[in-house]
Amino acid sequence: MRFLSEDKVYEMLDAAGLPVLKHKVFHSYDKIDWDLFPAVVKPLFEKPVHKTEMNAVFECLDKKELLKTISVITKRFPDIDNFIVEEKLHGIEVFLTLKRDSSFGFVAGFGTGGFWVEFLKDVVFVPNSATKSQIIQALHKTKLFKLLTGYRNVKGNIELFVDFVLKFLKIPEKYPELMEVEINPLFVSENFVLPADGKGFTGDILFRNRKKTSYIDPGLFFPERIAVIGASKKRDSVGYAVLKNLSSFTGKIFPVNPKYDEIHGKRCFPSISSIPGKVDCAVIAIPACLVPEVLKECGEKGVKLAVIISAGFGERGEEGKTLEKRIRKISEKFDIRILGPNTLGFIIPSIRLNASFSKIMPEKGDVAFISQSGAIITAVLDKAVEKDFGFSSVFSLGNQLDISVTSLLSSLSTRRENKIFIVYVEEVKDGYLLFPILKRNPVIFIKAGKSSEGKKATYSHTGALAGDYRVFKDIVTIEGGIVVDSIDEALECSRVLSCYGRLKGNRAVVITNAGGFGALLADYLSNYGFSLVDIASIKDKLDSFLPEGWSHINPVDILGDATSLRYEKTFEVMENLDWDVVFVVVTPQYMTDIHSIAREIVEFHKRVKKPVFPCFIGGYSIKNGIEYVERNNIPAFDEPLFMVKIASFLKVEPC
Repeated sequence: MRFLSEDKVYEMLDAAGLPVLKHKVFHSYDKIDWDLFPAVVKPLFEKPVHKTEMNAVFECLDKKELLKTISVITKRFPDIDNFIVEEKLHGIEVFLTLKRDSSFGFVAGFGTGGFWVEFLKDVVFVPNSATKSQIIQALHKTKLFKLLTGYRNVKGNIELFVDFVLKFLKIPEKYPELMEVEINPLFVSENFVLPADGKGFTGDILFRNRKKTSYIDPGLFFPERIAVIGASKKRDSVGYAVLKNLSSFTGKIFPVNPKYDEIHGKRCFPSISSIPGKVDCAVIAIPACLVPEVLKECGEKGVKLAVIISAGFGERGEEGKTLEKRIRKISEKFDIRILGPNTLGFIIPSIRLNASFSKIMPEKGDVAFISQSGAIITAVLDKAVEKDFGFSSVFSLGNQLDISVTSLLSSLSTRRENKIFIVYVEEVKDGYLLFPILKRNPVIFIKAGKSSEGKKATYSHTGALAGDYRVFKDIVTIEGGIVVDSIDEALECSRVLSCYGRLKGNRAVVITNAGGFGALLADYLSNYGFSLVDIASIKDKLDSFLPEGWSHINPVDILGDATSLRYEKTFEVMENLDWDVVFVVVTPQYMTDIHSIAREIVEFHKRVKKPVFPCFIGGYSIKNGIEYVERNNIPAFDEPLFMVKIASFLKVEPC
């Protein structure tokens, strides 16, 4: 990579039509022609350094001090021949960067700048294609937003800043060799936006022109005739497990293994070419070194989908990568789509198709689950049985040699049975292709590689070097996706989405029979970006039937002796208030009729047709309440913090 010094960054910004501060570059022996004071003087380094830590930033009040400072610079930094003099600026210090990302191409990041960028880490990222409204939406997530809107007699100009960012995002069009450029600080006042320092790097033009992902016909995943290559009688083998799992499949199954004449009462064929008639899909579970030859036979047979369960490819180093190249060439020659290698397989419950070595066939549902880790799939399916949770389809991506996260999402999103997606990823290729999918389908991501240790683990696991987690989360969220931290959160989010869809806003009401939990919920809601609705307009109506000691504010504490009748009347009054979501807390006292309260919650939801989040807190006593509301398609919770966190994932962020 080639380093760009501050003056070169200014040249780049100027060429992109962006304003730059008044500045001039001098050689150490030049006559100093500068009359604008106060001024800032800095040596021009030929490599990245932290100028402040090196005491390499000087302020001068007049010409005499400037000449003296230049003398100091030449003595302190004898290897530096050039220095830059620039006008002294005042305003809010902002950090702004543009860099290449392995998943999304060029992305921009901005936040509180100067010294605070390292201390606060107040930076949010947007894609190169970000619109004005998306930039403003992202800005709301930063502490910088409050500074720009006005704080202690200091105010910036959001309109000017957003316009600067929009032009900044266009720099790669003129400089495609750019790797990264950073401005810190970028001064923002009410009247101007100007950079006061910068550095960058250029390199090779690595990013290809954006193109649509290769289309995958979703019909490929609904085969009628499947060959299992590597089918076995050995109970502890993958070939045995796959063949056993396919025993309930509604189509035809053909075991392939030259060692056997029959397996599980089915005729076993020595090769795929010896199977009479066509074969739609081949599940391959043989040593990696044998896969290329077998895949060639599949191509000659006319197979259009190969599920390569075999491991020992890109995740195992250079030898494995060489094998991957061979099978890629074969697949391209014969137009075979490949799931894997190193995949668990895939499952389509609606046709009883379990082409994997997971022992669980999940119930039919409306959630499609895609994972780069097969082990995570087996754990989730096991948990789903306990939670009575169904799936429309389950896919293990493995090494994504051909079928990737983006191509599979694009394909599956065209089928009506896949209403919601849960995706576990370690690497995303061509991430910008996700954007149109995220705008039309609810997609919940669990992303590995959050820490440096996590990144190393993903590399050893499936041969993928995880991209920057923060960039991934910010950009997926800004484009309409959801990024959660755990499997439990993903499952719960999909459950709530299935019932309510996305929340339309953040205005919340809390109704509780426990003041302590009401106070906790107020804290949780504030921390997760909700606002409590003012209930002044309905206080008189609540006063007419609630005991004197009720809270008189939101959270609405209707007191510990509340029965279903008090909940019912409170719900009726809430119908006259404008809100986006109601959280209902129920704790078990002696007089608390749990089942009747649950019935009132269901009736309330039917009337308002808005999201209602009931939280039954306790143990044995509250089970029948949870069961009743969930039978009526209302997601119930038993822990308030988890409930609020789930709701926060589903908020539509303000623009």
